[in-house]
Amino acid sequence: MAVRSAAEVADLIQAITELGYNLHTFLTGTMVTDLDALETQIAVGDLVPENAQITGAMNSFIAAVGRAWDAWKQIPVAAAPALGRLGSSPNLGDFSLNVDYFAKYLVDNSIEIEKRGYTKDTASTVSGSGTGVLSVGSTDLNGDIIDYGHVEDFVLRCAKDYADGAVAGAEEFDVVGTSSRKYPWDEGGSGDSGSYNYAFGRVTTDFSVNQPRSASGSRIKSIGASTAAGNLVTNGDFESAISGSGASKLPNWTINTGDSTLTQETTDPINGTYSLACADDFEMDHFLSQGRLKPGTFASIAIKVERKSSATGTLTVKVMDNDEGTTHGTLTVDISTLTNDTPVVKALAAPFIVPLTAEDLKVQVELASLATGTIKIDDVMVGPATLVNGYVLALFDGTTQDASGYAQGRYKKGDSFTIQTTSAEGGLIQKYFGNIALGRYFRSATSATADWSDPS
Repeated sequence: MAVRSAAEVADLIQAITELGYNLHTFLTGTMVTDLDALETQIAVGDLVPENAQITGAMNSFIAAVGRAWDAWKQIPVAAAPALGRLGSSPNLGDFSLNVDYFAKYLVDNSIEIEKRGYTKDTASTVSGSGTGVLSVGSTDLNGDIIDYGHVEDFVLRCAKDYADGAVAGAEEFDVVGTSSRKYPWDEGGSGDSGSYNYAFGRVTTDFSVNQPRSASGSRIKSIGASTAAGNLVTNGDFESAISGSGASKLPNWTINTGDSTLTQETTDPINGTYSLACADDFEMDHFLSQGRLKPGTFASIAIKVERKSSATGTLTVKVMDNDEGTTHGTLTVDISTLTNDTPVVKALAAPFIVPLTAEDLKVQVELASLATGTIKIDDVMVGPATLVNGYVLALFDGTTQDASGYAQGRYKKGDSFTIQTTSAEGGLIQKYFGNIALGRYFRSATSATADWSDPS
């Protein structure tokens, strides 16, 4: 018997998906309508002994139907060797490897299935007393949407702050998913069935095995100014004081241009004991230690800055290869848009990918076209982003201090970010075969590649 062609594998996936879709449509439609009608009739009239018996029998029936739904989900699992054979999996007995090599096959051959139809948040503002920021992304290392997740609002809520013993700037946040599942065939929210948390990293087209992941019910930490708070930039908080002059006067940094324009701010620093005062353009580099940012993972950037005397100009923070051949992430701050004498934290809107081809890396801070004033900078922060339920997220501390040196804007217990996901619920192969049955996603687009469309 001949091995299935790509078109025949697509036909198999379509047939399995259609069976699951039709079953699920019945379960979430007619079945729910009929169960609601039965519940109404059970509650009619007086409370009599047989009502409990009818309810018990109905619940047994619901459980049995739920098992039928679970049994359908095993059909895509059973088809995994067919996927792996098409993708040249080295071990057809390994379920995940089969699925991963199939996903790689789709990417390598520019094959796309129909998107599920998600609309994902691109920003989330903190609720509470903290002034930190959240860097939010929903595309993978190939630039494609991370096409899985739950249709819900999930929350990052501060559960351990400085007063409870957390490292300042590295406050701990619970990942709290929505609970909305009534029947066993409901996909529900991540509070019911857990976040999508597939173990990527076995093929080069996926997230690296080093990509930090989290899920509902677990915790992630914010990234603060110090290395103890998760900052990958040594002396990113400038608390190792300036010594001497020239290109090496700031410990752990190399000042390429403008070294004489950088001075130490001790009278009114943004945070901690020292900030940098900048009277003119400059450029400086910090060389990241080996392995600080891992290829195939996401990371993000933040910095604290204060505008003085109506200054104008552009401040940039970049993560790039040491030879400056490729820049992987750039944070740009237009100084003219800031409020005078008000320090703020600025971060990338979305994390950036550190590609598998990345060389040794450095962080570069540059001020250009400064005019009519000065600025202060502090807390250059770079840290890994975490994959959570279809998003890559990096939380940054926003702590500054007043003229008396008292901290303000630090995250406190109960502070939260809410991230909303909605879906048009198209993309049947993605939803049923990929997300619900296999627990991962495949490369997708608005329109599927020929032969790979959804069942009609």
